Amino acid sequence: MREDSRDPAKNTVAERVPERQLSRTYSYYGHDMICLIHKGCHEEAGQRVTERSVRKHQTRERILKSAGRLARKEGLAAASVPRVMSGAGLTVGGFYAHFPSKQAMDAELVRTLLGTLSGKGLSGPDDASGLEWVRRAVEGYLAGAHRDKVDGCAYPAVISEIARAAPEVRRAFSEAFELRVGTVAVHAPKMAGISARERALATLALTLGGLLLARGTKGEPVSNEILVACRKWALPELDRMRPAKMMARS
Repeated sequence: MREDSRDPAKNTVAERVPERQLSRTYSYYGHDMICLIHKGCHEEAGQRVTERSVRKHQTRERILKSAGRLARKEGLAAASVPRVMSGAGLTVGGFYAHFPSKQAMDAELVRTLLGTLSGKGLSGPDDASGLEWVRRAVEGYLAGAHRDKVDGCAYPAVISEIARAAPEVRRAFSEAFELRVGTVAVHAPKMAGISARERALATLALTLGGLLLARGTKGEPVSNEILVACRKWALPELDRMRPAKMMARS
């Protein structure tokens, strides 16, 4: 029998035999070895795909973080593709590997900025519930320090642009807003003739709109007046409780 001249040491699993050579190499390696070779090929390919997916996700997050920084301070329109990509340390051409359009990025940005129920938005403490939760959330949100914080809640920065935004961006905003309504409604104190959802909607209108107006009039006396007035109307129970507390102390 003629001895095969190929060096077995060079024909190892690491060589990854291509599928088109399978029939030719089957007789030399045997079935078990071929299975190992192709298993190795698929595992290596899977690892490459996973690493590529992770890198792409990380790059996408960098883009959204850069867009978020701009949107919080200047609104969605200011988060243009060139500025966003420059802030992320990336080239403009790479943007479309992650988002088909500026509108698609805006929609995802709205979900990211406004959909989170904790952090810089209107959210109460975890250790409270009911009126106390609402009180601490409203008073913290409608505070002078929050009004003056340029990277605070993103709602006032983007809310004026939503009406003119693309349908997919408005849908994203509505979805994020509904999450907020549901959270506030859980804690909204009962009032005669008003449902928990109605109370939550009114509270959000007062807080979000109040902060927007207070920022727009910052530096003028009316700015502080807006904050105080909105806090009172959002928490009428506290206004009724104050006289009772004062009488109890006298």
